Amino acid sequence: MKTTSYKISKQLAEAGFEAYTQFYHSADAKCISRGKDEDDYELIYNDLSYSQIAKNYNIPAYDLETILDALPEMILLGGFPKQLPCTLYISKKGIGYDYERGLTSLAKENESLADCAARLLLLLVEKGLLTFKK
Repeated sequence: MKTTSYKISKQLAEAGFEAYTQFYHSADAKCISRGKDEDDYELIYNDLSYSQIAKNYNIPAYDLETILDALPEMILLGGFPKQLPCTLYISKKGIGYDYERGLTSLAKENESLADCAARLLLLLVEKGLLTFKK
């Protein structure tokens, strides 16, 4: 199963995104003490609840379905007085909201659709169109 990369997972965590997952980018204290390098983390499966996971050394990784569930089905784009409803679309090239000036996240080379969808989620937060409960 493809999940969000360490870099995207860390950005989601910093933005306050939380959802149930059993996948984590994990490193032990010894690795972390050497510099918190991305290479110190490995993707692990853990069936414990999030509250039972040591948050210091574990960053949640999310699958595409979890990210899609978090994306709004529709958003309003455009300026005053005209705002157009835009629906979420998915293609092999990317994920976005369909409007001529819409928000789109194009898949980068060798990037999973989970990362592509997560970047769109982060873009919505950046633009003030979505917030996460903290």
